[in-house]
Amino acid sequence: MDAATFLHGVLDEWQLLRPAVHYRYQVAGENPAPPLRNDPALRAALLNLLNNAADASPEAMEVILRWSEDSAELEIRDHGPGLTSDTAARAGAAFFTTKKEGRGLGLFLANATLEHLGGSVRLFNRDGGGATTEVILPCRKGNDT
Repeated sequence: MDAATFLHGVLDEWQLLRPAVHYRYQVAGENPAPPLRNDPALRAALLNLLNNAADASPEAMEVILRWSEDSAELEIRDHGPGLTSDTAARAGAAFFTTKKEGRGLGLFLANATLEHLGGSVRLFNRDGGGATTEVILPCRKGNDT
């Protein structure tokens, strides 16, 4: 399945789970989009990252998909308070959370899933406020499943 179709499906599923969240989706790449694994664990990881951004900024988010021959890059931008230096240093560690009801496993598991698939996730503050979650996904080659 190509990256744009895969992400569109993830966003449709996520919008059913979080209908009150407002976001803008942008695809910025030459057609055709590269193939990605249609992997349930990847879907779950992306849903988790989208939920984290929505928790910080339910009124406005941007989701941007770009790609090259070798990888797809997804940016999830929120307009929340951004990351404190402590949060930035500890984000992704098991059992670290800033949420009252959180368990501190979502970002940890999303990162582990993405690394297992050959990708990565990185969080950083945006100029002007908010945070960006950058996800790099390797494109599927040949007969990879």
